[in-house]
Amino acid sequence: MDYEYIAGEIEGIFNPEPDEYGHHREWPQERLRKHHGLDFTYMEDWLWEGATSHPNTRLWPEGEPGGDELTRSMDVARRLFYSSLRVFGDSILTYATGREKDNPSQLRFYPPVILTFWSGFEAFVRHSSELMIHTSKDLPLPIADYLRDEATTVSKKGEIDQETRYRPVLDRYSVLLRHGLGFQVDRGNKYWQALEKAKDLRDYYTHIDAMNSRALSSVRLSGSGDAWHHLAVRRGATYPSARYFRPVLDLGSTARSRVC
Repeated sequence: MDYEYIAGEIEGIFNPEPDEYGHHREWPQERLRKHHGLDFTYMEDWLWEGATSHPNTRLWPEGEPGGDELTRSMDVARRLFYSSLRVFGDSILTYATGREKDNPSQLRFYPPVILTFWSGFEAFVRHSSELMIHTSKDLPLPIADYLRDEATTVSKKGEIDQETRYRPVLDRYSVLLRHGLGFQVDRGNKYWQALEKAKDLRDYYTHIDAMNSRALSSVRLSGSGDAWHHLAVRRGATYPSARYFRPVLDLGSTARSRVC
């Protein structure tokens, strides 16, 4: 394949030409409609969540702390996603154009691609959870504790204490969807099963069993690994979005710190 052609195609994805009116709108890949049957008609409306007149926009309560910090970090998840996809694009340029022969034992692109993309997903869940906690009315305290990996305990002396209690990110994501979007996760659905497998692929690199180590190679992952991993994680957000006609990955935009 021609290196310059593919490089231009990849660059066009990350830095597309502006629309005629100067505003570029991002649209889902057509395969999501035709193959997966997802409905994205809600994206045809110019009234985006976070706009003053949108019915789902939530205002930051006056005097509520943490707004500046959350605003500064609001694009961290998206930047991690794009960073991972950039490295994935580099792998395509390297191997698909013949610039470098694929060595089955060489690990160059795929571990950082997978780990960085999953880090973006975890950052998204954590950031969106904090925004929901700060801007939602009457959110039960146990739900807030759950999303923050905390637990409120009372000692024999009657003293209240906050303990750290780790919950898996997919469990917290399920709770976030339930209370932030009204979406009840079906863990038997193929989109959620794909998320579970994507997590297993991430664990493949971070929790190697020393007594039963598995072979690691770019060939094993290049066919269905990193590209499938990206698709699984993104579909974990696009499926609820299409079902409820709300952009799940933009939940952080629905409560940007605009003080009421």
